[in-house]
Amino acid sequence: MKKLLCLILAVLMVFGLCACSKESSEDENTETSETNDYPVFLQGLLAVCLNEKFGYVNEKGNFVIPAQFDFAYWFTENGLAAVEINDKWGYVDKKGNFVIQPQFDGANIFGENGLAPAGINGKWGFIDEKGNFVIQPQFDYAEPFRKNGLAQVKLNDKWGLIDGKGNIVCQPQFDSIYAFDENGLAQVKLNDKYGFIDEKGNVVCQPQFEDANWFTENGLAGVYLNGKWGFIDKTGSFVIEPQLEDADWFAENGLAAVKLNGKYGFIDGKGNFVIEPQFEDADWFAENGLAAVKLNGKWGFIDKTGSFVIEPQLEDADWFAENGLAAVKLNGKYGFIDGKGNFVIEPQFEDASYFEKSGLATAKYDGKWGVINAQGAFVVQPQYKYIGLSDFYTDGYVLLYADRNSGVIDSTGKVVLGIVYDMINR
Repeated sequence: MKKLLCLILAVLMVFGLCACSKESSEDENTETSETNDYPVFLQGLLAVCLNEKFGYVNEKGNFVIPAQFDFAYWFTENGLAAVEINDKWGYVDKKGNFVIQPQFDGANIFGENGLAPAGINGKWGFIDEKGNFVIQPQFDYAEPFRKNGLAQVKLNDKWGLIDGKGNIVCQPQFDSIYAFDENGLAQVKLNDKYGFIDEKGNVVCQPQFEDANWFTENGLAGVYLNGKWGFIDKTGSFVIEPQLEDADWFAENGLAAVKLNGKYGFIDGKGNFVIEPQFEDADWFAENGLAAVKLNGKWGFIDKTGSFVIEPQLEDADWFAENGLAAVKLNGKYGFIDGKGNFVIEPQFEDASYFEKSGLATAKYDGKWGVINAQGAFVVQPQYKYIGLSDFYTDGYVLLYADRNSGVIDSTGKVVLGIVYDMINR
């Protein structure tokens, strides 16, 4: 089951490599949005690629701005979108008129502070809505400003942070800077080692770990040091020493699945075992208070006391989604059970994913992938070799990636935009 999730992510990445794609950053450094708390159709329009050219369509699928650009970003709140034409970048309004003429060698969306990164003559700075440089071109590359008022900039092959006035907040010194979390901390990477910085640019924890997870609500993050996992607090101090063979995030109930001496159990925020190591594998606790665990080759579900609520009898099991259903495998087929272990959707699929917030899941039937609803009915018929769903957007739409095409559906599976586009840039 967990291999499937990796497959879906790989499929999503493939769409960034199609004929219409363009690298928006120079390496893995690019941040992604934390949540989809915005609509698919920003300003009523969506950037799509058709026949290797980008344009903008409305919710009816009509091209409001014809497909004519080599690349195009989405519209931001100021009603402008960055587009590339004839190897130059400019900004258009919602009618497709150039408000800022194509003149830049590179560009990106307008950030939270009303400035957009733009490159000219090999250097990047930040422009205002009139196309004037407010922060002069001086960086090798730059990302848009985020909600915390900071932007990532690259200089001499290293990444740092600046504020809205162009002042250096964090000197360019890292190979990568990742998204800031709710705790105000961001992972950084240097020489294949991970550390953490705060929003003032202070190095909270020097890059020293071979791997690291995000901080969770209890203020702890799992880190991998010298072949073992432990947990640090927001000061970078070890709360739980690196001694574990594997470690997951802490769930909302304050427990984390960890591996010690070849077996999985669950610890609390102090490192004490609440559920002793005894399982061959384990997943995190879902919102319904149950966690999938593997015992004697079979999967079941336990509560926070370690007692089995659903006996280990399944060949595979995923976590419970927000709709209270979990994908499980029995007798070679996947179906979906509720929190009591009753099959709501009978085992019938060759593979299946968890239900997204939209109430939709992907499922494989007769060698092809489609999309099902919570009743197990196909709302997108199984006809694709690969398929993937985005998270749920505030306008009730979901991006659908099928084979090498993209489209938009709603939460009932109704096709809003046909799955015919080479790429959707959102």
